[in-house]
Amino acid sequence: MLTGGEVMVRKDLECIVEYMRHKNKDIVIDITTNALLLTDETIKTLQACGIDEISVSLDGPEAVYKKMSAEKMRTTGSYYIIFSGCVTAASMWTELWF
Repeated sequence: MLTGGEVMVRKDLECIVEYMRHKNKDIVIDITTNALLLTDETIKTLQACGIDEISVSLDGPEAVYKKMSAEKMRTTGSYYIIFSGCVTAASMWTELWF
């Protein structure tokens, strides 16, 4: 599992995953993300480099995100961006866990 901060902002994420896969072909590679950067393109890239699973970390229901936006801890509308990323991932991944 790759976690800690937001792994999707790492420019070398693909290289790290490819290296892990090269060292152990049987390893299950999972990333934990806040889903803000999950798009069709990024999901295809994650799948192509060898990521098996995506875990999404949520801060809470929509009301929590609205409060965090008001306090400048999250971007306004981030709840819907995250939800959209999750829907996109769910439509493109063959195995889902909730």
